Amino acid sequence: MAVLGFVLGLSVCLAEPVIESFQPGRLTWSGATPGTTNWVEWAAGVTNGSLWCLLTNVLVDSTVMSIDVPFAYRVCETQPTNPLPGSYDLRDYGWDTPVKSQAGNRPDGVPDSGATIGICWGVSATYVFESSLLKQGITMAPNAPESSISCWHLGNAVGTPPMEYNMPCYQYYGDPLEIPIFVTEPRTTFGYLSPDGTNGWGGGQVFWLLDYLLTWTGPVYEVAAPVPVAMMTAHQTLQWTNQHPPTANLIMRGAYMFEPDDYASIAEYWNAAKQAILDYGAIQTYMLVLPADLPGVKGLTFYDSNSVCYYCPRQNLQAQLNHAVTIIGWDDAYPVTNAPADGAWLTKESLGTNCFDGGYAWMAYADQTFMRGAGAFYAVVAGDGAGYEWPGLMTHAGTMPAGHIEDITGIGSIMWGEDSWGYARFNATDGGPLKAIGLFTLNRNETVTIGVYDSVDSQRYPGDLLGRKQVTLDEWGYHLVDLDSVISITGGDDFYVSLEFEYSDRQTTDPLMLCPDAGALSAETYVLQYSNATNDTPEWVAVTNIVEQGAIFLQALFASP
Repeated sequence: MAVLGFVLGLSVCLAEPVIESFQPGRLTWSGATPGTTNWVEWAAGVTNGSLWCLLTNVLVDSTVMSIDVPFAYRVCETQPTNPLPGSYDLRDYGWDTPVKSQAGNRPDGVPDSGATIGICWGVSATYVFESSLLKQGITMAPNAPESSISCWHLGNAVGTPPMEYNMPCYQYYGDPLEIPIFVTEPRTTFGYLSPDGTNGWGGGQVFWLLDYLLTWTGPVYEVAAPVPVAMMTAHQTLQWTNQHPPTANLIMRGAYMFEPDDYASIAEYWNAAKQAILDYGAIQTYMLVLPADLPGVKGLTFYDSNSVCYYCPRQNLQAQLNHAVTIIGWDDAYPVTNAPADGAWLTKESLGTNCFDGGYAWMAYADQTFMRGAGAFYAVVAGDGAGYEWPGLMTHAGTMPAGHIEDITGIGSIMWGEDSWGYARFNATDGGPLKAIGLFTLNRNETVTIGVYDSVDSQRYPGDLLGRKQVTLDEWGYHLVDLDSVISITGGDDFYVSLEFEYSDRQTTDPLMLCPDAGALSAETYVLQYSNATNDTPEWVAVTNIVEQGAIFLQALFASP
């Protein structure tokens, strides 16, 4: 019972519900106001309660609730206002997995910048997913096989033009780079590219990982498909030799994008990044990396090996971000040589443990290229697939057309000052208990009502309501929302899932995510369209009449039998 006293002593939330009982792994509480959001937080014992982390936020429909949570915990009716700590490191809590490598090695074991393949986005995306698994207690040991996801399988399964999905074959190109800022001694080569020499997998991010999961080609554990570092060291042709290893029963509950333009200042943006690390675990972002950053290579570099820290004072290079990395912490007082102020982010690399400090490096707050300008960051909430028939019924074969987030646009009614309403018709071949709905938000702080219906009328309005849930979704991105109770759907019947986004003058993009795709659609989707601001009779229009072979994004998940 000592743990309980420790929790109560540090639970200082406003309007705090009463903790009724404590048993290992389960907390039960009462006193919550029906319909309000309760914040369940937890802390590792090693912190002595000095750092509480958001576990989940749940819309409460009862005055008594219970939930399985790890370690110590507290419940708050409103979001706590904990100050951000001055320093933080996910490794201190066991929420960081071992360093991977996208590079071959020189004979002395040092990473070879001229024998790499552009899978940094895949490595950092899997780092973020793995960190979320650990932080939530879905996996427990950072070094365990079930904590490591194959970035190699991910990179092969999600291709970009001119490559085709699932048909990669990469050849080593020994021609030296002639780009001025990449010229080194010894000379740096192009490394691994596709057979036509135009692509090396560059340019992905967390949403490609989401696409990978939603198409049910992954995730795959790294032990089943490791990065072929030895083959890259030998400059051999790389092929996807293990295409169909078992898929891990893991899902995505959230994938979020954060951009500097969404915040009033860079300081607010950085605070959002720190809060995201506290809430979700590691985050993904981009930096400018140069070949001479690696050991044994001479040339232009902004990396100081003595302090293990980057500091680039040149703002003109802000548009040259070319390398995905993971942020696992920060230190507001970290000393940075020649910088105007102290403070740095703790980053995790994808070039193996023989570079930087065992694969980790610091990035100065004062750096003029990092987490500024177009330097977005990404966070995920990984999930256990137990109890879900993943990925369920979808209106779209994946998340992004060919994996390009730039192709995503919105559709809706915000220009008329109206709520944006769309729905999809699904056919339940086997039927069963409908459990969760997946959707996208293209603006932050969206209020959306999810409706499940049994029919549509002659004007195509959904009717015969089966269930409804309203949620407020704070972040831009993908959300998997559990229904308050499962809805029984008869096998062979059609059912309709609607999204009604509440109009807000904060919306800058029409909120229904439009997915143009040449692939076959598994459902029909419709949007309520207004022809002018005074039109009292909007009409339901099939999305394919607006964008040929288009659909709004919706996902319907049944409970697993």
